[in-house]
Amino acid sequence: SLEQWMLEVARVLKPGGRLLYSDFHADAAAAGMTRSFTDADSRKHTLRHRRYERAAHSVAAAAAGLERESLRELRIGEDLREEFAGSDELYRRWRGLAIVLVVRARKSPS
Repeated sequence: SLEQWMLEVARVLKPGGRLLYSDFHADAAAAGMTRSFTDADSRKHTLRHRRYERAAHSVAAAAAGLERESLRELRIGEDLREEFAGSDELYRRWRGLAIVLVVRARKSPS
């Protein structure tokens, strides 16, 4: 679970150390998007994902004794605008949808 993972990170993080991580955004999962890719042999792979709402990240960090310094949501067509095959359709269909959540937290220096 997110809480267990965060407790383990806090345990091994040195005092004053920082944690930076990203996660597939719960809004993207709720909209039906998946974490998938096509390999060099044209096989599609979908990665399992456990959905955590935005607030759960802050709650887990606080429970582990970490101070959340920032939380940023990256949105399709706004923060993410790279061109690639099919990007026009992706941006037209999903524009504004939060797809990645980026969290930075800090362990107390003492």
